[in-house]
Amino acid sequence: MSENDPRPEADKVPGAPHPRMAERVIGQDAAVTDFLASVSAGRLHHAWLLSGPRGIGKATLGWAMARFLLAEGAVGDDPAARGRGEGSATDSLLGETGGDDAGGGLFGEAEPGGDRATSVGSVAPQGLFGETGGEDAGGGLFGEAEPGGDCANSVGDAATHGLLRDAGGEDAGAGFVGKDATDRDRSISSGDAAERGAGAAPLDTSALALPPDHPIARRVAALSEPRLHLVRRGFDDKTGRLRAEIGVEDIRRLLGFFQMSAADGGRRVALIDAADEMNTQAANALLKLLEEPPRDAVIVLIAHQPARLLPTIRSRCRELRLAPLGPDDLGKVLTGLGVSSDPARLAALAGGSAGEALRLDGQDGLARYQQLVDLMATLPLMDRARARAFADTAAGRATAEGDPFDLAITLLDLLLRRIAIAGLKGAPLPEAASDEGALLARLCPDARAARVWAGAQAQLSARARAGRAVNLDPAALVMDMLIELAGLAPDAGIAKG
Repeated sequence: MSENDPRPEADKVPGAPHPRMAERVIGQDAAVTDFLASVSAGRLHHAWLLSGPRGIGKATLGWAMARFLLAEGAVGDDPAARGRGEGSATDSLLGETGGDDAGGGLFGEAEPGGDRATSVGSVAPQGLFGETGGEDAGGGLFGEAEPGGDCANSVGDAATHGLLRDAGGEDAGAGFVGKDATDRDRSISSGDAAERGAGAAPLDTSALALPPDHPIARRVAALSEPRLHLVRRGFDDKTGRLRAEIGVEDIRRLLGFFQMSAADGGRRVALIDAADEMNTQAANALLKLLEEPPRDAVIVLIAHQPARLLPTIRSRCRELRLAPLGPDDLGKVLTGLGVSSDPARLAALAGGSAGEALRLDGQDGLARYQQLVDLMATLPLMDRARARAFADTAAGRATAEGDPFDLAITLLDLLLRRIAIAGLKGAPLPEAASDEGALLARLCPDARAARVWAGAQAQLSARARAGRAVNLDPAALVMDMLIELAGLAPDAGIAKG
């Protein structure tokens, strides 16, 4: 990286604007309503935990909450301020928003800008072997296995059970041994309906948005708002890379921020993204802050894998579990960002994650997936020339758009998952590639075959992790994996004979 290159931001999806630039939150009305209900009822919690798969809008919601709270705590009920468009945010809860929702989208518009000493978090979908070291809970092809289980012996059954529980909307970050997506991703909270009142009028979710020309919105976009502290993995000047975790020094700076009085005496907000990237010392330091929260302070934690957080941290937060975006909402996001690729096919592969869809689009993922489907269509007599061509694409160097090896393994993961689902519930729709449905039905005609393909996913996961750790040739590793998959196809033994 040259001195003139902008420093990478840990919480920014490659090729997408930063979440702080988004003007509105798409597809997470339940979580927005729960938050606004707490504010309107005067029961604002001092700490909020936004959880769910990567790329579904957690950071976008976190930034929107921060702007809303800063605006509400800045000028109160000053009529003159409201006339200037700076009024208390709660004034708009029942429909007087003070601004329009036009434009924006999940990620809004990008703005060039440097990093800040007091960092910001990570919503960017991480590379499979990227800098952060953490995948979504439940793992993908390389996710962590459930504790206490023998992956080699039991993954097939666990995979099948997970697929049976899933109603069909598997998320991009979840693997076969992950938690039931229906349970994990449901936006909580049972008490919110009662909090709003049985006969209360529905809250206007657009009230969360501030007009982009609002002074606080402009300062937040420029990372210059004095009452906002942002914690994320910082940039290491020695290595020229993002740090692998949030350290205790980052949380100590947060403690120092809260020890200083706000210039205007208003509310202060901290955003930690991603909280599950804290090391042990940082987590313990944050716990002390949550146990004795400062006055007029709100801390928003974003977590892709909340199970990695200390139970005592989770218990002190009000949790909002965000669900993967539906096809329509994901299409709105992609259209707003000018993505020209087939939105339905991107949605099929991204599993409700706008971040993953952008990553795939930026690396020509749909064309690569079609290449993989065409290759698998040649089974059981695999076309070695096509296999070598696909494997060679994994050998490229990682760029700002992503890691080619990461993409190759991700696409293999997606295909294996969709093959196994086909044996249980039929080929998933919509198709993510031409003639995909017929291929999946042929390769996996029943539940027994689904267990075989699911087991292969776990075994290849371990091989890929080990190979990457010792720097094996990516092309050779992918080629070996493809050859092994060819042996799982129906009539493979006859073909070999």
